[in-house]
Amino acid sequence: MSAVGGNSPFGSLGYQPAEIAVYADGSVVLDGSMWFTLAPADLQSLLTGLQKDLAGLPAVLTAAAGSAMTDVGDTVLGVRGAGGGYQTVRANALPQRLASGAYPAPVVTAYNALEAVKNSTAAKARAPYIGNTVRVAYECPVSTALGTQFWPDGLPAPTHARGPQCPEMVTVTGGTVDIARQACLNYDSALQDGAANQAVPYLSEGGMGIRTCVWRWALPDEQSH
Repeated sequence: MSAVGGNSPFGSLGYQPAEIAVYADGSVVLDGSMWFTLAPADLQSLLTGLQKDLAGLPAVLTAAAGSAMTDVGDTVLGVRGAGGGYQTVRANALPQRLASGAYPAPVVTAYNALEAVKNSTAAKARAPYIGNTVRVAYECPVSTALGTQFWPDGLPAPTHARGPQCPEMVTVTGGTVDIARQACLNYDSALQDGAANQAVPYLSEGGMGIRTCVWRWALPDEQSH
């Protein structure tokens, strides 16, 4: 389950980690920062329920009443089907409209099932999520509070020109992980007020201009992207 759009940072980039990601081995990652493991029976029950609840629904739902809440954004629910395909259902402001009858009851049931996992007995054993691969987001700042520095040695250079398509993501592994973590702002810090004043502006190579960068641990399904 993930949040998309609204006023969330990097909303247009798809950089935000899923609020909850559940994997076939029972691993559960919350907001890209904490993880725990579901028991096989609980995992199967969740999977079966989500498949049933989302079956036959369109990829994008329209609320029965009320206009889109563009400042809130959408919630995306997804589940792997029995045939191997991955189904997603997207609904605007779903958490805010759970009790309003704006969306079909099965979608509300699916959402509540995933929310319940966050507060389950298994979740009490959660631990910090740390991977061996990092996702880095590059942004083109309009202005910077800190002085521009040279591009960090070993950090992949941006490939997008300045403009609407400037933001981009790269996935780094090996020794580049430490380079990215040292050079770029941590994602959790980037969510805080005044984060723009903490990000170091770097003069990119190849004449691409100035970039700031943010890093977070890649989720298991992102590690080859």
